[in-house]
This record gives sequence, C-alpha cells and structure tokens, in this order.
Amino acid sequence: MGKVGKRISDRSRHVRLSGGKDYCVICGAHTTLSEDHVPPKVATPFREIVQYHVTEVYGVKVNERVPGVKSRNGSKFKTICRACNSLLGEHDNALGDLCKAVSSGVHHYFTTASYISTHMHFRCDVVSVMRSIAGHMMSATTTEECRQPPIDSPFWQGLREFVMEGKDPSDTHDFYCWFYPYRNSVSAKSVGFVNQGYLASVTVLAFYPIAFMVTAAGQAIYPSQASKVLLQSDSIFLDLDSRGFPYARFPFHGLSGYQLMGLRNQLCVVSVPTDT
Repeated sequence: MGKVGKRISDRSRHVRLSGGKDYCVICGAHTTLSEDHVPPKVATPFREIVQYHVTEVYGVKVNERVPGVKSRNGSKFKTICRACNSLLGEHDNALGDLCKAVSSGVHHYFTTASYISTHMHFRCDVVSVMRSIAGHMMSATTTEECRQPPIDSPFWQGLREFVMEGKDPSDTHDFYCWFYPYRNSVSAKSVGFVNQGYLASVTVLAFYPIAFMVTAAGQAIYPSQASKVLLQSDSIFLDLDSRGFPYARFPFHGLSGYQLMGLRNQLCVVSVPTDT
C-alpha cells in the first residue's frame, strides 16, 4: 500500500453498499438496507466516534494511527433490512435496562466499601438481551457481506434462527459475558484463538459496561473472569475484580506464551470516542 493509501483507515472501504439493493446479513432479504447502531442507543450514550479496524488501534501509538471513519452519533453498520432492525429494536430495551443496572451497580461497587464479594448478579430478560446481542454481532460487519446471500453455516444459521424466531440455541452455542471497563467499543466476528494448543472461534461484542461472546457449544476460550450466560436463567453474573481488567479486551488483550490469533481485519472493528 502506498503513502496515499495509508492516510485513511481501511475501514472506509467496508462501509459502502452497492448503491442498489443488497442482502441483509440476518434474514437474507434482497432490499435497501438500513443503519444499525452497534451498540444500540438505549445501551450506551450516543457520542461522536471514529471507527478503525482492530489492527489499526491496538499496539499502535495514537500519533501513528491513521484517520478513521467518523460518525457523529455512535457506531453504525448499514448491513440489515428495516424489518430486522425493527426486530432487534424490540429486544434492545432489555439490553438497555441491563446496561443501566450494571452501570449503577458498578458505580456503587467502586465508590463504596460495602461489598464482601466481587461477584454481582443482575436480573434481566436474558433471552431478549442475548437475541439483541446476537443480532448486533451479525450486523457489525463489512458491507462486503451484503453483496451475496448470508453464508449457510450451522453456526450462523443457528444464531439467525435464535434472533428471528427465538429458537433455543443452547445445544449448539455457548454465550459468555464479563465486565468491560473501557470506553472503546469492539465488534469482532469469527476470531480464531489458540491457547496452549486449544483452538476456538470466538465472536465478541464489547462496550461499557459488558463484553459478550458467543462460540460453538463446548468450544470456548475465555478470560478467567467471564461468566457463562444461561438462557434459562433470569440473571447474568459479573465479576468486578480489578485483576480481570487486563484481560477484559479479550481476544485483543495481547498474546503471551503459546497463544496465537487469526482474524479477518474487516470483521474486527473498534469504535473510539473522539473525546477520549
């Protein structure tokens, strides 16, 4: 890539649609697509952000970072149809209520000394929360995916059926969450991670105050402070121990020992608030 190409984030090439009809990455409808806010506006304050690919942010000095793709009202992905956007909106309120409860609980935890344990649980509509998260995980991607019908794979088809129909994916998928104390939001699809010879494919959506992850059932690698999300439960559990902070950016927390990572850069996006 020449010097001219380095003046702007490669992310700019992955936000452009064909100019006509494209395929929704959730339901596969061939239609005019709409913008999906990831995370949704009910879950985090809207602010001006700049989008980058993950390799343009982590491990790079701020003064060396290329200009990103700006948005005045949060991180957006024009990859889903209006019907799927409306469907996600029906479940976003449950996610928003959870994020408000967690933010309040986290503030109280770190400003008082009244807690004996670092573990906290938060009641919520777990199924609605995870249908919202799974849908936004799929929408947070490159517009290149919209050029053709969705990939017919058991993993992604199972998530589509969960989002669109509420079909229980517990036999095929595992969900995890952990406290995420950072302002940057991260969406990463199908990241291959090797730890001590064990390989897993993880998809992550992280924004203050929670990181969520989905993997194939029984094939997860996750930070030690993560909790498994049980769809049959009425609560999620978070460990607020500060010793977990260095690993909260998993899988982009930095590699050590026998660890490897493989990813497609255009599927891994970091949104950085401009007021940081």
